[in-house]
Amino acid sequence: MSNTDILEKIREKTENFIKEKNYEIYDIEYKKDNSSWVLRFFLDNSSKSITLDECANLSHQIGDILDETFPELPAYNLEVSSPGLDRLLKNDSDFMWAMGKTLKIKFTNDDNKKEVIEARLLNLNHESLELQLSKKSNILIKKATILEARRVMIFDEIVPKKPQEPILIEE
Repeated sequence: MSNTDILEKIREKTENFIKEKNYEIYDIEYKKDNSSWVLRFFLDNSSKSITLDECANLSHQIGDILDETFPELPAYNLEVSSPGLDRLLKNDSDFMWAMGKTLKIKFTNDDNKKEVIEARLLNLNHESLELQLSKKSNILIKKATILEARRVMIFDEIVPKKPQEPILIEE
């Protein structure tokens, strides 16, 4: 059985349980890491925020399902984590999560050349993304031309600024 077949069967057997827990499968990897096998679940939720405790709890529950369903799998290490802030943006849900944030996008331009830009995501529709390159310049990129897209980690976009409270000076 190929790795692709194994991953499809694992997804089939775990997806409903994961959905019932209000998570979604972002990705699953099954590969050899040094001399042992590793099965990695990257899970997400609507807030795009999963805690370490949630990952540990889900790991135990997913492990029980896999032990019951796939006793023939060679020994493996099970890892459950979030895809992280710098995740690849793969679908509309990911792009909606990144709305208003700075992205690094690798795409094929109109001259059929690869181009990489950093710009703030302003809008998206079924076919394209609208991004702000500068205060005076926007660009429209067709989704079909995007090779890779990720958030750029800019501190002020990750941790919003708190409004400063006035300091009262007593005289």
